[in-house]
Amino acid sequence: MSREVLGTIEELAEERAVHEEQGTLETVSVSERERNRSRFKTELGDGTELGVVLGDRELSPGDVLVEDDERMVVVEFERREVLVVSVPEMSWREALELGHHMGNQHWELAIRGDELLVPIAGERRLMERTLREELPDGAEIGVESVDPELFDDADRDHDHSHGGDDHGRSHDHDHGRNHGSAHAHGEH
Repeated sequence: MSREVLGTIEELAEERAVHEEQGTLETVSVSERERNRSRFKTELGDGTELGVVLGDRELSPGDVLVEDDERMVVVEFERREVLVVSVPEMSWREALELGHHMGNQHWELAIRGDELLVPIAGERRLMERTLREELPDGAEIGVESVDPELFDDADRDHDHSHGGDDHGRSHDHDHGRNHGSAHAHGEH
């Protein structure tokens, strides 16, 4: 059982060197779902189960969960499979409509250069079809595995509520954490 993060791999460099030399340095791959939980159970390479209790702390790649004579266990994040949307050219109106459409789907989104990255949640075929309805001609959709931290400014604790009538005139967002990009919505 790990009830705390002992430090980072950089902070425990001496211990890391010893475990590397002994062949007892292990990584545990943490899924997106697990990293958003305050506690989870995972399995190490030798089949040993490891319970992780984090409380309010968030994990980061390189965090050390276990360090003893037998092993050092370091966190890495599983890569996320995403739809990569490339749009050759898009008007402001088309971009706003696409953003509105994606917001209504409650999809996470990251922007990398001229590409939109949308984590696959559910059936890929349905997500692609939904996206294609709003994309201009010439747009392409691919699939790629990416670093999950690309989405860290997205809405992990994002409450979304609509006031007033059914998807009508008032629209509010409440965020469970401050990510430095406060925003407000007017009528839409």
